[in-house]
Amino acid sequence: MKSFVNKLVGALFLTIASVFVSNSQEINHGLVLGGGFGFINGLKYDVNGRIDNIIKEGGNGGFSRKGGIFVGYKLRMSHPQNAFFYDLDLLVGGRLMKYSYYLGKSPSPSTNQFLPSEQVALYSLSINPSINYRLWRGLYAGAGISPTLYYRRAKDDRWVFDTSITPRLGYTFGKIDVALSYRWGLLNKLLDVDDFSGGRLSSLDAQLFISF
Repeated sequence: MKSFVNKLVGALFLTIASVFVSNSQEINHGLVLGGGFGFINGLKYDVNGRIDNIIKEGGNGGFSRKGGIFVGYKLRMSHPQNAFFYDLDLLVGGRLMKYSYYLGKSPSPSTNQFLPSEQVALYSLSINPSINYRLWRGLYAGAGISPTLYYRRAKDDRWVFDTSITPRLGYTFGKIDVALSYRWGLLNKLLDVDDFSGGRLSSLDAQLFISF
């Protein structure tokens, strides 16, 4: 079964690549650098766990330092007579998140008891195919999907898979391209760690592409 799935995924990527190449006359490639700020949705706590009990007692808190950076390689396929073009990004990145909680009704250190902070580190490897459309001169908009494999370091280290939808708005200046994209995480198990039973991570990212 696993062998069949691997062959199916490989065939799918070969099909996508052949479609991109067959509709392209120009192929550019180069370095990608970027970073962004994360957002956590659908955060769930372990029932009757440490943080769940803190919330029930009137405490509060949350995640901070959700920023991340990434670097990678972009393959861009385009046709001079066609407003559509195709990108394929291979990215590696890292993100460090910190969560802290306190007992009391306000986050004032003088009136509440703060609990020791904990950290969650996420290292990622992702592939991001996208279809884009030239709007005006170098301005373009596009959308893609980004299957991502995370190595999550916390109290219980483990590999976690997520996938994201990635709308994008960018502008090309010759061999330089800048873009702003939003990674909308779809799976709600990324933060199934420590005192949590679920959480979905999205991020607003800025990206710089330097064509060789």
